[in-house]
Amino acid sequence: METDRVYDQLLDLITTLKLEPGSTVTQAELVELLDCGRTPLREATQRLMVEGLVVHHPNRGISIAPLDIRLFGQANEAYRCVHSQAIRRAALRRTDAQLAELQDLLEEAGPSIAGTESSAAAGLDIKFHSLLAEASQNQYLAEDAARLEKLLSRYIALGHSEAGPHKEVWAYHQKILDAVRDQDPDEAERLFFEHIDLGVQHVLDSWGMSDVSLRPWREGGG
Repeated sequence: METDRVYDQLLDLITTLKLEPGSTVTQAELVELLDCGRTPLREATQRLMVEGLVVHHPNRGISIAPLDIRLFGQANEAYRCVHSQAIRRAALRRTDAQLAELQDLLEEAGPSIAGTESSAAAGLDIKFHSLLAEASQNQYLAEDAARLEKLLSRYIALGHSEAGPHKEVWAYHQKILDAVRDQDPDEAERLFFEHIDLGVQHVLDSWGMSDVSLRPWREGGG
């Protein structure tokens, strides 16, 4: 379906930061860039607006949602809750085929991850966690995790903007997968929390911020 194609391409441009946060793109520019008609473009941007990634300006174009440290904290908090539960269930419900698919992804991407372009590395990270959430065999957990991953994807790309973090962050994927394979939900969850905390720190480092910036949402404050 044409709307799905336009949506996927536009989502990729947004989540890889090729369309900069806070920037405005006219409808005419998007039609040319995506080689599409106005109707599928309108339908695609409406979906992205519901997901909180763009602001739609009728008959003009879209503004890319800006990055916001407070919204990042809230989205990350929700993601920790949802995805940790998906991982626990994946450890008990995963199939051999799903384990094989996850392992293939790691083996194909792992050796070259340190030299991978930041946006591509972030995309691989998201793909791994999406497959892991699907292994929970819970449609609603997987859908909620996917929605939050889209919100966090730009921050993840930002956290991968330095060459160093790729290999360090990626190494956790194999550890998490091993725990899921061993049907150890406690260990899988523990490793996931370590992994995501490391990713948060990379995002903060890229902004020149410290952990103190996130204390309000971590402590339940305003």
